[in-house]
Amino acid sequence: MQQLYDLAFARHDRARDKRREFAECWAMYISVHPWDNDVRNVDPCMLEILAVTREPAPVELALIFSEWLAALRAALDNALYALAAATSGQNPPPQAERIQYPIFTTPEDFKKQAK
Repeated sequence: MQQLYDLAFARHDRARDKRREFAECWAMYISVHPWDNDVRNVDPCMLEILAVTREPAPVELALIFSEWLAALRAALDNALYALAAATSGQNPPPQAERIQYPIFTTPEDFKKQAK
């Protein structure tokens, strides 16, 4: 069963690498200060202050971010599978196809999945 946990940790390590890759890409993007501030007179008693993006973020940032999230999710699912296998003493564990880390946007959605 240790091998199953090792796989979960390997996926976690992959997520860590993606996080570092994202940080490097982000640092390169912001190094050129890709935004600016604009101040406009709306009327004599009011100013409008805007943050304006002069250069859009590279598409690569979105790709790396989504790969990071996918790697984290895979690590969580892998860890839960390893726990189920270790607890049941079976590999695959009972109902292996249903094992996944529950991630929902609302408490109500979380409660619905518990059926």
